[in-house]
Amino acid sequence: MLRLEYLFARFNHFLRSDDPELHHNAISILFDLGDIGARGDIKSLLLKEFERQKYALNGLKSSQKVDQEALSQTLAKLILLLAASTILLADPTQPLLRVNG
Repeated sequence: MLRLEYLFARFNHFLRSDDPELHHNAISILFDLGDIGARGDIKSLLLKEFERQKYALNGLKSSQKVDQEALSQTLAKLILLLAASTILLADPTQPLLRVNG
């Protein structure tokens, strides 16, 4: 998981630049991320981590010290991310959004 975090941090860093060469580096990192994402063990770890985070955040619902609106928004985003990840990790060619017509 640390390698993924490192690659995403580098990708975001290179993407923020106006330098075309750094954009090239960002694209190269996307290929690295794709290679890692193709590994079954990584897919499983990633989905387990999302579930772990969802479980931990659900545990905060009863806390009065937590902003419940922010918690609900975060949980909704996490659930959406989990669903999208499940689809993409099962079949990367599957579109997330289908346009009818």
